Amino acid sequence: TGPATLCSRANFQFSVAGVMLSLSLICLGLTLPLLTMKGYSFIPFVLVFVVASSLLVLGICFLRLRAARRLMMKPPSYELANKILKQREMFDKLAHARGQRFAHDLP
Repeated sequence: TGPATLCSRANFQFSVAGVMLSLSLICLGLTLPLLTMKGYSFIPFVLVFVVASSLLVLGICFLRLRAARRLMMKPPSYELANKILKQREMFDKLAHARGQRFAHDLP
């Protein structure tokens, strides 16, 4: 049950990303008064980047969850899955022959 597992993991990751965004927004809101203090004004500035990163991760997780749900509704054919598996094995062998550890290290 690959698509179901993928959907479950994507749902969990989306939930964690939502919690991460909520916590970072709360922290940012609580540290905004520090902008007036000369020595601590960098803290809200750093938290703005944390909020932006959290928002980006949430968006990526949303797209991944949507793709996993679509994949669960219409799973790929057996032939297509085998073709993809063979291609990945070929890339792994090529990467290993080049002395690289993973296929995604290929140029």
